Amino acid sequence: MKGGHIVGILAIILISSTFVVTNEGGFINDFRELLKNTRYSSLIPSDKDYCSLTDNITCNDEKEIIGIHFKNIDLSGKSLPQSISNLQKLQTLSLINCKIRIDVYPILNNLKTIEITSNQYFKNFYINSPNLVKLDLSRNALKCKLSDLQFSKTVKYLNLSGNQLYDTIDIFSTIGDDGKHYEDLEVLDLSKNTLTGDIKESFNKNFKLSILNLGYNLLSGEIPSFEMHTQLKYLDLSHNSFSGTIPKFTKNINLVKLELGSNQLTGTIPFLFTNTKLSVIDFSSNKLRGGIPNVCRPSIVVFNVSSNNLVEELPDFCGSELLSILDVSNNMLVGSIPTFPSRFISKLYLGNNLFKGRMPSFSYNPYLEYVNFSHNSLSGRLYEFDTEKPLLTTLDLSSNKFSKAIPSFYNARNIIYLNLSNNHFSHCSGIAGEVSFVNKFQYLDLSNNHLESTPNFDLLASLKYLNLSFNKLTGQVPSFSQNYILEVLDISKNSYTGGLSVTGDKLRIFNISSNKFKGYMPLITGAEESLKVYDISNNKIRGKIEGFESYREIQKINLSSNMLSGSLPTFKENSNLELLLMSENQGFTYTCTADRPFSTFVTSKKLAKENCKLDTIKFSGCNNDEIKVIDSICKLIITSNARSIYYIGIIQALVTLVGLLLVY
Repeated sequence: MKGGHIVGILAIILISSTFVVTNEGGFINDFRELLKNTRYSSLIPSDKDYCSLTDNITCNDEKEIIGIHFKNIDLSGKSLPQSISNLQKLQTLSLINCKIRIDVYPILNNLKTIEITSNQYFKNFYINSPNLVKLDLSRNALKCKLSDLQFSKTVKYLNLSGNQLYDTIDIFSTIGDDGKHYEDLEVLDLSKNTLTGDIKESFNKNFKLSILNLGYNLLSGEIPSFEMHTQLKYLDLSHNSFSGTIPKFTKNINLVKLELGSNQLTGTIPFLFTNTKLSVIDFSSNKLRGGIPNVCRPSIVVFNVSSNNLVEELPDFCGSELLSILDVSNNMLVGSIPTFPSRFISKLYLGNNLFKGRMPSFSYNPYLEYVNFSHNSLSGRLYEFDTEKPLLTTLDLSSNKFSKAIPSFYNARNIIYLNLSNNHFSHCSGIAGEVSFVNKFQYLDLSNNHLESTPNFDLLASLKYLNLSFNKLTGQVPSFSQNYILEVLDISKNSYTGGLSVTGDKLRIFNISSNKFKGYMPLITGAEESLKVYDISNNKIRGKIEGFESYREIQKINLSSNMLSGSLPTFKENSNLELLLMSENQGFTYTCTADRPFSTFVTSKKLAKENCKLDTIKFSGCNNDEIKVIDSICKLIITSNARSIYYIGIIQALVTLVGLLLVY
C-alpha cells in the first residue's frame, strides 16, 4: 500500500514536470520561430537549453521560466506568442525598445514586474495582477485619459512618462469600488505627457512617495506643501504652468532633488534651512524676485535660479563644499563676482547680469570646466589663471569691458571654446604665437575689439570657427593653409590688404567684406559640398566673376562694391540661393546662346527680388522675353543697348494699338 502511494506521488511529479516542459518548451519554440530568419535568431539557439540563456531568459530550480528580458529588437510589429499566457510562474516581463505587438492575453497573476518601453505597437491592456510591484510603460505613445488605464493598486513603481496621456491626475487619491487606493506607491513618473489641472488634492493619500516626477505637462495651480510626504526624496514639477509661491518644504527632511523650473512661480526664494540632504535646486525660468539666500549647505551640488528677476549681490555659498554647478544667468544681479570656496565647482553660468569689477580668482577651483560671464560690465585686465586649469574647455567673457592684452591661457591648455568678443582688448599676448598648447582651440571669437595685430593661426589645426571681425587689423592676412577643418571664417570690417586663399572641405561661411583686399576673387578650394555663404563685398577685388556652378549648397553670395567686370557666369545650378548681390561693380556682359539663354541665369525659387541686385549688364544675342524673366526676379540695371531691346516689344505693341484706333 505504501509502495502504491509512492508510485502515485512519483506519477504526479512526472506529470507536473511534463506540463512544465510542455508550457515552457511551447513558448520557447514559438518565440524561436518568431525570430527565425531575422538578425535576432541567435538569441534563442536551438542547440542550447533555454535556462542557460541567462541574458534573456531566467528560470527557477524547476526549469520554469520566471523572467523574460529582451532589448532593442525590431520585429516590425509581429505579435508576441500567445503561449506566453501558459507561463504560470512568470514574474518579470521586460521588453525594452522592442518593436513587437502585444495582443490581449490573459495576464498572469504572478507577474511582479512589467517593462514595455519605446514600443510603437504597444496598446494598453488590463493589468490587474495582484502581485504587480513595478510597471514601466514609458515612451509608448499611449494616447488616452490617465483614468482609462487599468492596473493593480499593489504597484509601488509606476512609470508612464513620454506618452500622450491627458486629463487630470485624480486617480491616485481616489478610493475604488474595492475600497483601495494606491497607498503603496513609492515611485511615480508621469513626465512628458499632456496632463492638465491642479494637483492640490491629487496625492493626499500617497504618503509613501519617494520619487514624484510630473515635469513637462500642462499642470497649473499652486504647488501643495507635501508636508505629509516625509519620505519624498525627488520632486520634479518643472516645465508646467504652476503659479504662486514656492513652499518651504520644512517637513520634507529627506528631500534630495527639487526641480521647479520653467513655471510661473512668484515671490522670493525660500531659505530651505531644514533640508540638510538637498543636493539639487532648480528654480530657473520663473518670475522670482529679491535676492539669493546664502545656502550654506555642504550637500548642495547643483543650484540653478537662472532666468528670473533676481537682484542684489551674489553670495559666495560658503559651506557648500560640494557645489559643482552654479547657474544664476539672466537676472539683474549686481556687485562683484565673489571667489567661490568650493573646490568642486565645474560649471559657472553668470552671464546676462549687471556684475562689475574684476575677474575673480579661481585658485580654489581646480575642476573648472565651463565659465560663462558674458554680457556683464566686468573690466580691467584679464590675467593668466593663477593655477592650472586642465579641465577648462569653455570660457565665454564676451560683451564686457576687459582691456589691454589677451593672455596666453598657459594654465588652461585644453580650452576648446573661447569667446572674448565685444570687449576693449588691444593686442594678443601669445594666444597663438610660438606656443603650441593652443592647438586645442575649435571656436575662437575675438570680434568687436581694438586689435591691431593678427595672431598666427598655423598652430590651430583643430580650429573650426574663427571670427576677427570689427577690429583694426591691417596688413596681410595670415595663412590658413593648416586649418583644413575650418567651418567659419569671418575677418570682415578690418583693413586687410593683399590676396587670400583658403583650403578646406568643411568651410561653410566665408566673409572678408569691408576690407582693402585687391587682386582677383579668392579661391575656396575643396569646399564645393559645404560652402553656404560667400561675402567679399566692399573691397577692391577686380577681374571676372568665377563660376559658382560647383557650389551646389551655397545660399548667399555678396560680390557688391568691388571692381569686378567681364562676362557673367550663370547661377542656374545654385538652387538653394537666397541672396545674390553684384551691384556697384564695373559692369558686366552676357552673351545669350541656344543652350545659355539669359532666362536661366538664375533659377532658385528661394530668391526674393529684394535679395537679388545685379549691376549694369550689356547683353548680346538676348531677346526681350529672356531679359524680362530675370528682370522679374532681380533688380536689373540695363544698358541703353539692352534697354532698347527690352522696350522694343512695348513700342511695337503701342504702334499696333494706335493703328487700330485710327482705323476706327
